[in-house]
Amino acid sequence: MVNLGGTTDLTVIRPFWDNNCFFIFKGGKDMKANIYRTHTCNELTMDDLGKEVTLSGFVGSIRDHGGVLFVDLRDGEGVTQVVVHDENLLKGVSKESVITITGKVIKRDKETINEKIKTGLIEVESEKLEVLSHAKNLPFEIETSKEVKEETRFKKF
Repeated sequence: MVNLGGTTDLTVIRPFWDNNCFFIFKGGKDMKANIYRTHTCNELTMDDLGKEVTLSGFVGSIRDHGGVLFVDLRDGEGVTQVVVHDENLLKGVSKESVITITGKVIKRDKETINEKIKTGLIEVESEKLEVLSHAKNLPFEIETSKEVKEETRFKKF
């Protein structure tokens, strides 16, 4: 673990089979605001209503509710629901694709409140969506990967 001036912890991983280093950032105030995000997926609250925000993360799920699409966007900190009115923005996007969205924080309708997650009172209404990385269809669900046999999890597809 490397400490960068007291603001961000950085873990450096050097696998035994390769001389390349992999860097994993662990939170910290300076990590949240960059060209890909203004906030993490777990930090938006009712205090942020009306703010324009940018979030980045993995697509956890996409649900179509009659022309309005809902995306569960997750990063290392948590999950935020994103509302997409233009289905063309999600053309070719699948689960586990990495996207950046920009939009306004709005209050969820009463029937869509999710008290199981910290951001369950709000959602972000997407105005702009950029695909950073397309994901191929996965052979198993990430959330249930502990139930998948180890030989399947480690198989190269």
